[in-house]
Amino acid sequence: MSAPKDDRGRYAIDPAELHRAFSFQAPDRSADRFPEPQPTTHENHQTTLTDQGLKREVELLREMLGKAEANADHWRALAERQQALLEDKRPKEPRSLLQRILGR
Repeated sequence: MSAPKDDRGRYAIDPAELHRAFSFQAPDRSADRFPEPQPTTHENHQTTLTDQGLKREVELLREMLGKAEANADHWRALAERQQALLEDKRPKEPRSLLQRILGR
């Protein structure tokens, strides 16, 4: 397909050249030619099965989420207990001025 460039550097394609390269026919949009498809009972049954499958999957995902939250709570509590064990809970003894100066 040939097309010259205009003064701005853009291609100026002749419509006749487009029709020669790509034959174009407008689709017939009449409602009589392509009626709206009606679902059959098999499609309705398939949709019902799909809906049931999706509902079951949602239930399973909710169960998994509940277990994951319980697991996270367990590990959080365990980490808090471990942190409490690491803290120094001994009472601080006041040091005298001389001990502080000597670093004892």
